[in-house]
Amino acid sequence: NPFALSNRSSSLTACYQRHEREKRRRYEPRIVEVEHSTFVPLVFAATGGMAKASQSLYKRLASMIAEKEKESYHVVMAAIRCKLSFALLRSSVMCLRGARSTFSRSVDLGS
Repeated sequence: NPFALSNRSSSLTACYQRHEREKRRRYEPRIVEVEHSTFVPLVFAATGGMAKASQSLYKRLASMIAEKEKESYHVVMAAIRCKLSFALLRSSVMCLRGARSTFSRSVDLGS
């Protein structure tokens, strides 16, 4: 959240860079050593923006999907952004209200 007290003193770009460095420090060594892969930290702001690495990943993903599906780039990018928005919204709602489950758990408190 760019408006949080911890982020107010720095610019939005500086916040993105700090969070990218933090995620790389925490997760990249394990991914490189264990999974022999690369890591791109996805950093988003509560206001809807995203960090440079995230933007690059989304552009690359959209261009690859557009080429494979023979669809225009802007249509694919809009679909990806829409799916991302709903996924983030769904996870936020789950955090606030809890998950709905098909069964209810009853707690036996004893009589």
